[in-house]
Amino acid sequence: MPARTEIPVLVLIDADNTLFDSRNIYEKVLRKVFATHFPRRDFSELRLDNGNYSGKNLPQILKDIAWNQFKIPSNSFETRKESIIKQGIAEFTQALEKGDHVRVLKGVPELLGELKKRNAIIGVVTGNPEATARLALKNAKLDHHFSFILGGHEGNHKIENAFIALNQTLKEKLPKNVVIIGDSPTEANVAEKIGFGFIGTATGLHTIEQLKKHSPDMPVFADLSNTPEVLKAIFEKERPQVRIAPNAVVRTRRAR
Repeated sequence: MPARTEIPVLVLIDADNTLFDSRNIYEKVLRKVFATHFPRRDFSELRLDNGNYSGKNLPQILKDIAWNQFKIPSNSFETRKESIIKQGIAEFTQALEKGDHVRVLKGVPELLGELKKRNAIIGVVTGNPEATARLALKNAKLDHHFSFILGGHEGNHKIENAFIALNQTLKEKLPKNVVIIGDSPTEANVAEKIGFGFIGTATGLHTIEQLKKHSPDMPVFADLSNTPEVLKAIFEKERPQVRIAPNAVVRTRRAR
């Protein structure tokens, strides 16, 4: 029996809290990094589940942590920001090299395998530096599934960055069906504004109810383990073709 031909589809999947959970590693790294730059303060209570960080880029997350959790003034943070990010990347890399592992979330390997069988183009959306995202994907043994990593930590919201990056990566030859899979209402809002489809997964800091509040018709799952239903949500709805501004520029590289 010949293989079924599906509608051409581009699936962009959020990294943290959708593909894998790296929260414990990041918390450990950020406690050390902040303590290095602000040695008179105690960062032992720094938490990544103590705030609304979903959908934000790394500098935004760090700035929010600095002020909301520790009342570090914006100007004090900004003068150290680049050094904090640089040390954070180095410490994260070292943590993985020493044996720490990100936790792959339920159903993810099976879903990625099925998407590849259907010739879907799969990309990662991240608000982290590309090098960090690449390391985490390799650590999770998921890197071989992805054609590219979109976003990076500069500029706008990470989904908006992904939208811009597609101009360079796919040269405006978008499939009819473009879908974001993510774990936050913020990502859903931005995806809708751009014109992407969105599928929610309650594997991050938001419940099914919170994700559904954005749009009652939006498909939301407790996790990605129900592979047939997630595939149905991806492939069975055609969406308007999205066009990207030809002058949009962003740095992005194909996954290796």
